[in-house]
Amino acid sequence: MGGVTNQRVVIPWTALGNTETIMAFADRIPGIRLEHGQLTSVSGAIHAAIDLFDGSGFGAV
Repeated sequence: MGGVTNQRVVIPWTALGNTETIMAFADRIPGIRLEHGQLTSVSGAIHAAIDLFDGSGFGAV
């Protein structure tokens, strides 16, 4: 299953404020396991992101 009905967070909300935090974030990316047969849904990602923004604990600046 994929697309609209299958959205998952692979790295939780992370504040990127300096080179150290950016590099630590980048170092996590290669370790993300991709699922075979992935499907893509841009509209599904946007819809899922709405709830994630509301519960992120971060504010816009």
